[in-house]
Amino acid sequence: MKEVNYREDDWREAKSALAPFAAANWVGGLFNNLEKVSKNMEEAEEDIQELDSDHAISFQHTNYRGKYSAIEDDLMVLYKFSCHAGEKMETLVDQPFYEKLDAFV
Repeated sequence: MKEVNYREDDWREAKSALAPFAAANWVGGLFNNLEKVSKNMEEAEEDIQELDSDHAISFQHTNYRGKYSAIEDDLMVLYKFSCHAGEKMETLVDQPFYEKLDAFV
């Protein structure tokens, strides 16, 4: 038998931390803004390369635009899970334990 270390406060805290992100994301939010920022950074990098004739300015931007969608999906899954973690623990762990304990007694 495995030990289940579940602390409701930890999941409540995770849900609270993710809630503003989830709310903002559902109305266009964070990742749309990151896409715009990334595009602006790429344009700035191109402009610097084109206009800095003596190469005195060093500017590089790492593009993570391809990862935004996967991160967004992962965060939404985590948020949805954090909303139901207590309920899942009750139905998948606690209730079967109580039933086995009652059967034993």
